[in-house]
Amino acid sequence: MKKWLLVVVIWNLSACVGPPGPDQGLVENLPVIINTNSAFSFLVRGDNYTFEENIDLSLNLPDGKTVASTLIVTEFKSTDTTFIQLVDVDGLKIYDYMVNANMTRVDQTASLKPKKAILQGNKFSGILEWVVTAN
Repeated sequence: MKKWLLVVVIWNLSACVGPPGPDQGLVENLPVIINTNSAFSFLVRGDNYTFEENIDLSLNLPDGKTVASTLIVTEFKSTDTTFIQLVDVDGLKIYDYMVNANMTRVDQTASLKPKKAILQGNKFSGILEWVVTAN
C-alpha cells in the first residue's frame, strides 16, 4: 500500500507543468505586430506599459480600394492617454485616435495610400487591438 501511495504522490508532483498560459494568447507588455501587403495589426496586453512605435507599413492598396480600421480597447485602467495615427504618403493623417477609455471604433475611408502607423502610449494598462485592412 505504501508503494502505491508513493507512486500516486510522485505522479501528482510530476503532473505540474507550470503557470497557465497568457490570456488571449498575448504576453504582457510584448506587442504583436503583423505588417503584410494586405493588412496591418498591432495588439498588446499592457500593464503600465510605455511604448512609442513608428512603423513603415507594407500595405499595398490597389487603386479603387478603401482603407478600413478597427480599434478595440478593453480592460482599460490607465491614467494617461494613448495616441494612434495612420499617416499617408503625403504625411496627412488618415486616422487619428485618442485612447483614454474602453472603446470600439470601426472606420472606413476613401482610397488613400497609408504609409506609416504611429502609436504612443504612456503607462498603458489594458488590451489594445488595432487592425488596418484594404477593402
